[in-house]
Amino acid sequence: MAGAKQVIALLAGHVEGNDERVYTVALQIAAAEARQGHVKTAETLRKLVDTARTSAGGALPPYGPNSPSQRR
Repeated sequence: MAGAKQVIALLAGHVEGNDERVYTVALQIAAAEARQGHVKTAETLRKLVDTARTSAGGALPPYGPNSPSQRR
């Protein structure tokens, strides 16, 4: 299970629009899950990161003070 610091890093990466940071943290979580014997969870995370990186719509939508969803 991801620790609080990893969840914070994931959300910070998302808010900053830093997809690579999000992917890196997700892969770190996958590695930790694999070490704990949670092979299916680790593989699911790795596949999701691979899909996100290669798909045309793989970028996370921006969510921050300057994103379109926050401007009013």
